[in-house]
Amino acid sequence: MICKDWKSTVKQLLLFSLIISLYACNPINPSVMFKTGKKYNYDTPDSTASGDYRILPNDRLSIKLFANEGFKLIDLTSSNPSSSGSQDFVQYRVNSDGTCELPVVGLVNLNGLTIREAEQKLEDMYEKFYVKPYAIISILNKRVTVFPGQYGQARVVTLTNDNISLIEGLALAGGVSPNGKAFRVKLIRGDPKNPQVFLFDLSTIEGYKSADITLQGNDIVYVEAIPNVVRETISEIIPIVSILSGTLTLYFLITRL
Repeated sequence: MICKDWKSTVKQLLLFSLIISLYACNPINPSVMFKTGKKYNYDTPDSTASGDYRILPNDRLSIKLFANEGFKLIDLTSSNPSSSGSQDFVQYRVNSDGTCELPVVGLVNLNGLTIREAEQKLEDMYEKFYVKPYAIISILNKRVTVFPGQYGQARVVTLTNDNISLIEGLALAGGVSPNGKAFRVKLIRGDPKNPQVFLFDLSTIEGYKSADITLQGNDIVYVEAIPNVVRETISEIIPIVSILSGTLTLYFLITRL
């Protein structure tokens, strides 16, 4: 009687462990990122998306300021507005609220401005202190992350120019991989808590026409990968088969006792 109860308890434990093991196994294709449902409402690029690069929070700016329409380089590291120097550039970071702390003029809101708009704004502000000031601004940390559709091939691409398009960004990362879906290219932008998500079809000329969008700092370009169903299914089934085989072997050994 005790032996039968013991066997029954072991069988129940084996069945329970098998169920838990099956539920614990990862779903098919667990490496897919940035999934969106079939009815996901993608954003539509506005009229400014295809224009010039716009300054964003956390951008690092290289600023050169000249007087007399460019004939005299001004030393922005000095607190004396009448001084001049020979430094190559001064670097500043744009705060999370879009403002930037600059010598003499203090906090300046540069959020969302193009490079030329920001230069013009600084020229107008520094005109109170210098004769015909001339500003040159460069972004030092413009980077985007590109997933080209091949597992393990993601790249962080530095945007060396101000107006690099989505197509150019993909090209800098090596283009769409052979396993990538050119008709499913996602561009993720903005606050991670509430990002904008755009979807582009680059497999046709018509789709290319709608992809006229300028990359911004910290954008994510994600090309969906074509799943290898057979390989992924086998990789997921093998652990299950191993667990099931071990469980059945133990079960038959117990029933023979």
